[in-house]
Amino acid sequence: IGIDVVDAGVSYIDWLKRLLEFSGYTRDHLQLYLTGWMIDYLAPSNFINPLFTNRTRSYNDCQYNGYLSAMEAGRNPFDLNDNVQLLMEAALFETDSGTRQTYYNRIQTLLVEEDMPWAYGFVRNLTHAHSVELTGFHQNGLNTLYFYSCNWSKYTIYPIVDIYIDDANPDVNWSKTALENDWCTGSGTWEDPYIIQDLIFDNQSKLGYIYIENSDVYFQVKNCTFYGSIDGITLLNVNNSQIFNNTLWGSDLLSQCGIRLSLSNNNTVYDCSINGTQFGIQLMESNYSRIFENIF
Repeated sequence: IGIDVVDAGVSYIDWLKRLLEFSGYTRDHLQLYLTGWMIDYLAPSNFINPLFTNRTRSYNDCQYNGYLSAMEAGRNPFDLNDNVQLLMEAALFETDSGTRQTYYNRIQTLLVEEDMPWAYGFVRNLTHAHSVELTGFHQNGLNTLYFYSCNWSKYTIYPIVDIYIDDANPDVNWSKTALENDWCTGSGTWEDPYIIQDLIFDNQSKLGYIYIENSDVYFQVKNCTFYGSIDGITLLNVNNSQIFNNTLWGSDLLSQCGIRLSLSNNNTVYDCSINGTQFGIQLMESNYSRIFENIF
């Protein structure tokens, strides 16, 4: 139809910041965006009401107000035919299918042509199951299988974080990290532990900042400052660490754990200040942990 769409996808966190207008972003930064919806019943109320109603919620998912939009467009906000909020409520209680369809048609006209603009798309459910190591496979809604572009390769996924160390993986282990980065020093012994220190993390589009797994060497994370993100420091199957004198500022809306330890033993966390997270320090199946003198 003469419209070129250039894909410029963002992370869910970046999209949420724009949608809910925080961290300096507004909905004007969204431009045209597409979001998915899970399998649902065919009644329009199942998805348009959570997206657009403002009668029973402090805010709605699309930050839309039927009354305000009507007034801004010069319509009567108390006229059923001019207010999406009133039309949604009327459609819920209308028993005549023809009248109810008229209400939903009017809602679509207001949202698509006047207020949002908003467009609806529909793709029937189609699922293919294959090995994660098969890459380049394209799902085709016309039931045509196309394998020409496929490859078979070992699947490796790294967490979306600033610092990722897996001491069982030679590509991202401690020795390589210390060799290639001036912010990591030491050799991993008791006398000379690896040290990550004096860093400031403020990339809030990441799911976390420091993620370390499968490590038995001695290391320290100290004197670092963290802002936002889902998690600050995550240790998975890690022993012999010291985490101290760090400051973590979470986002009340997004942040889960300041420091998370899972399947990890003989670790020490002390003298850390953690604010604005759902869980300050979380331990899961971790023994011989020393947690003291932290501020929440």
